[in-house]
Amino acid sequence: MNKEFVKARSTKDIIITIITLLVGVVMAFLPYATSLHLMGYIIIIVGLSLIPLLKSVYRDEEGNIYKKNEYYFGAAMRKELMATVEDNKKLQCVVNSEGNNLRLVIYHSTATHKAYMQLFEYVPHEYVSCTDIVERSIADINYLIM
Repeated sequence: MNKEFVKARSTKDIIITIITLLVGVVMAFLPYATSLHLMGYIIIIVGLSLIPLLKSVYRDEEGNIYKKNEYYFGAAMRKELMATVEDNKKLQCVVNSEGNNLRLVIYHSTATHKAYMQLFEYVPHEYVSCTDIVERSIADINYLIM
């Protein structure tokens, strides 16, 4: 399965940006001390810089919104993780165990009740995918995303 996820803005991100800009504008145009005006202009600049930076969710090609969870494991867990991703077996280990040679990435959405999993292995300087992206039901992997 070839599925791509792109970073996107959530409603929460947009609200935080708007509130920051509004606080800055109010402080900049209050008829009080000059230092308050200066602080308002600084807050406006921070709010404007949040627009391209604040992206906390992921969107697929169809426009559905997903959250992302990443878990790291040692190299000894490879066989069990491959079985979890490819054969839908329940993971019988501690999530985020020692080591970071393997990375399990899960994109999940409560709106669509779908989740997508992929396992990556660290090869010097980058993570390379070990498995294809696999679609699961949220009920199947609920123990991983809690």
